[in-house]
Amino acid sequence: MSQLIRRTVDCTGHGLRLLPSNLTTGLQMLIFASNRLDEDHIVDLDQLVNMTELDLSSNHLYSLSGFCRPLPQLKHLALMNNQLDYVDNRTFWTMPNLEYLSLSGNKIEIMHANAFSDMRNLHTLDLSSNQIYTLDSKWFRDLVSARRLILSNNNLHTLRDSGFSFLRDLRQLDLSRNQINHVYKGAFLGLPHLEDLSLYSNHLKSVPREALLQLRQISLLDLGQNHMTRILPGDFENSSVAILKLNDMLLLRMIERKAFHNLPALVRLEMSNCHRLQYIDRSSFHALPKLHSLFLHHNNLSTLEGEIALSLPSLSSLSIGDNPFVCDCVANWLFTKSAGHNITLEDAASAACSSPPERKGALFSDPSLLSTNDNCPPRLIGLFDRTYDPVLGDTLRLDCRAVGIPTPQTDWLLPAPYATDGVRVVKARAMSPMTDHREVEETGSLVIHYVQGIDHGDYTCLASNTRGRSERKTTIRVKNMRANVIIMHVTSSEVTMTWKSIRYDHEYQILYRAAKPRNTTYQTIDIKPYMRTYTASELRPSSTYEVCIAVKHKQLSIRINCTSVVTKGDAVSPIGVLSLRRYVIGGVIGLLIVTLCAACAITYLVKKYNQRRKAQEEIFSDNLSHLFLASMDSMSDITPITFENRAAEIFDDDDLEEIRSTASMAPISSMRC
Repeated sequence: MSQLIRRTVDCTGHGLRLLPSNLTTGLQMLIFASNRLDEDHIVDLDQLVNMTELDLSSNHLYSLSGFCRPLPQLKHLALMNNQLDYVDNRTFWTMPNLEYLSLSGNKIEIMHANAFSDMRNLHTLDLSSNQIYTLDSKWFRDLVSARRLILSNNNLHTLRDSGFSFLRDLRQLDLSRNQINHVYKGAFLGLPHLEDLSLYSNHLKSVPREALLQLRQISLLDLGQNHMTRILPGDFENSSVAILKLNDMLLLRMIERKAFHNLPALVRLEMSNCHRLQYIDRSSFHALPKLHSLFLHHNNLSTLEGEIALSLPSLSSLSIGDNPFVCDCVANWLFTKSAGHNITLEDAASAACSSPPERKGALFSDPSLLSTNDNCPPRLIGLFDRTYDPVLGDTLRLDCRAVGIPTPQTDWLLPAPYATDGVRVVKARAMSPMTDHREVEETGSLVIHYVQGIDHGDYTCLASNTRGRSERKTTIRVKNMRANVIIMHVTSSEVTMTWKSIRYDHEYQILYRAAKPRNTTYQTIDIKPYMRTYTASELRPSSTYEVCIAVKHKQLSIRINCTSVVTKGDAVSPIGVLSLRRYVIGGVIGLLIVTLCAACAITYLVKKYNQRRKAQEEIFSDNLSHLFLASMDSMSDITPITFENRAAEIFDDDDLEEIRSTASMAPISSMRC
């Protein structure tokens, strides 16, 4: 015991700024939580080379620059609830044997790509309760031994492809309490051994089925407290999950047929505290051979049909307390074990009837609830509201489901102009070209794609069987979009228009045509996000045109707002500021082009002239040289003109001799050059 005390020091909650000075090299565990230690004094740990566990949580650490000396034996490091906002390059390289690292409860938004380099022995990394908004797969490049990664309570919005691909040995991934609204198909690629995945409390509106199919070893999956309204057919098909949690789904209203299909390993399914969950289809569970526990308490279920029990051969435990059950013949199988099902109600004390009035409050264990009547009239489940106010262009879905024995048939009665003769629209009926934005699904749901003004009115869902008939009505009041088209400028042949208040989650078009004749086809222009105006040209003078803005849906153009405009006449039609501006700009551009072409032509001609002149000069120079040489050759036989030759022509030999003797006797100073 004394040896253990000497190797463990606990200084929790003493408000210390410095580490104790008497720490020995034999210390193995130091707990220094809830003090005032800052990064400048982390260096005092240098001497503790044998320490294996260090807790510095809830201190005043703003950075980790103080970890600069080796701590080769350290295996457990807790840095929770400090003020860290960044993890720098190779921060933990001095701790090569670290197995557990917690950075939870800090202010980290992003980290260096090599923040966890050389941490090949790390088993658990806790980054929960930070401000991380995006993931970089490079962070996890060296975490080859990581088994557990905790990223809960951050600001993640999207899980992109291959974000965890380096974590080949990961077994548990916690992404709960983020703001994730989209999961890419390859988000979980590279996680062949993942067993436990939590996406609890995010913003998912549908099950990320394609991404989940990448997880071949998943055994526990938690998708609770997300924003799904329905669980769709095949959402979890072919998964290896053993425990599936869908609790606290505040928007979940129904479970569709074959929503849980072919889950051979599923043993436990939880769908509790979903306060809007009203209907579970009788065929929701299919090919679930091992499911033995089903939790459906604290929902809004009014019945469970007996086909559910028949489709679950291994079901032995059922929790359905605190639901507003209607105790009619449909629910007979729930009232006693003697009904032929070996199922135990785990919350029998809270499983009671809500209606009819004569049975209200009766527990399911009450034998008087057993009905000898095997047939019940149809009862519609209130899955749609009494009124809807969709905006023009929205998509509206009306789910109609009914229970009863025999199984009821559901139909829809539509308002004019769809059913002016009162004819019912049966489920799965093919839509006519006039109403192809409307669809009645095989399950009985009515879907109106891109609501139009003609969809205004009362819609009635009818359910009928041999015992009776039931109906439920809703009223649709279509609101017009505020988007409208505005005429900016009009000439005799053009109209310039703009628009406002459009929503960029829809596709819009500009439509225009001559008002007379009325059967003229609209000219259609798709509005791009970058467009602000459009000019319709080649119009007729003094003519009336109809201009509309419309929502585009497949081949339909749903007009939202229209206006009329009259083009100006030829005689009094001014050019208009916009047209004049266009003409001026065109003229300036044309003048510039002409000037440029002229300059290019002049430059070319000058260049050609200079080249030709140079060639002529070279030819003239060559000819002149030849002429000079030839003349010199012709003068080679002529006696050169010198003083002696000229004197010989004038004087005789005696006179020349006298002149030479006189010159030789003259003084040198009188000689001239």
